[in-house]
Amino acid sequence: MTVAAGRRRRQTPLVAIVAGGALCIGNAAPGPFAAARYVDEAIAIVRDNALFADRVDWPVLSMRLHAEADAAKSPFEAYPALVTLVRALGDHHSFVQLPAERAAAYPAAMGTAFAAPPDATRPRAPDRAFLGRRDITGQDAIVTGARVRTVVVPANADNDPAALRAYAARLHRAVVTGPAPCGYVVDLRGNSGGNMTPMVAGLGVLLGDGAVGGFVAREGVERWIVRGSRYYVRSPAGREQLALRVPGWRPLPAGAYAPVAVLIDGGTASSGEVTAIAAIGRDRLRVFGGHSFGISTATSGYRLSDGVNLVLVDSQVEDRTGKRYPDGIVPDGETPEAQAEAMAAAWVARQCPRPAATRRLTPADHGHAA
Repeated sequence: MTVAAGRRRRQTPLVAIVAGGALCIGNAAPGPFAAARYVDEAIAIVRDNALFADRVDWPVLSMRLHAEADAAKSPFEAYPALVTLVRALGDHHSFVQLPAERAAAYPAAMGTAFAAPPDATRPRAPDRAFLGRRDITGQDAIVTGARVRTVVVPANADNDPAALRAYAARLHRAVVTGPAPCGYVVDLRGNSGGNMTPMVAGLGVLLGDGAVGGFVAREGVERWIVRGSRYYVRSPAGREQLALRVPGWRPLPAGAYAPVAVLIDGGTASSGEVTAIAAIGRDRLRVFGGHSFGISTATSGYRLSDGVNLVLVDSQVEDRTGKRYPDGIVPDGETPEAQAEAMAAAWVARQCPRPAATRRLTPADHGHAA
């Protein structure tokens, strides 16, 4: 998951270049690759910054990593040890990211493209049924006489500020445009993440104003705040920063009180899970579908001296009530995939007010004896 706009991505400067396969740091002349020092650099970064660093037996892991990498003649040969390092955290979200030039050079050096092996300890495989969706849509249906709008919220991987604003505006329009429904189904199935900011901001009229969740880090809780068209991030020290303003926003006073069903599945991950968590805790809400993927954590990047990015979990997510989701989101009632959408819409319809029932008049209603 890309951290919310306003969170500081703590990355050390890129100070290394590669020349002839040797590592050059700053202006130093090329020399032999110091594998042990490289491993120690990575260990120090992870130990000092990863949220779950206290889970690790560091003396044991250090011995393992040095045994794996100390004989390396180049950083390329040491990269598998970096994967071992971040996998030892057990958070299933931290990973090793090579700069483009390193990734391009890796096959020539190692005979194959760089790819971390599958995480064998991951608790569940992603559900791929809805992973290909890219379009934001809002579609109404009449369910037992009630108008219910289903809003599809796909993953968003474009971090360009203009693209984030455009995504939020499209999502907002999908919620507010057209005849007013009595309730909503927010469909996050297959939303594998990306940048959470436009997702939460675009759904703001349904989430309601105020704190809707937060990141829990070592230094405290960073709150997500919705106020009308604006989405803010509030630091543990209480300072607020505007993360996004939704273009073309218009109010929907009934939105925060309308019944909302949230649809998730095993493909709902990272920022997709965070968006669902931002809704959990509001009144008249129920979660349908299957267990989410289970990486509702936030990451920041930390650069090694050769430019490799150690992307580490440095906070976990809590909803507006303070509940955390270390193993993902369990629906209020797991439902078969083929029936989940219909069951969610039916639940929303049942929460909607019914028109007064009509009754056939009798002679007594007109003052006549039967």
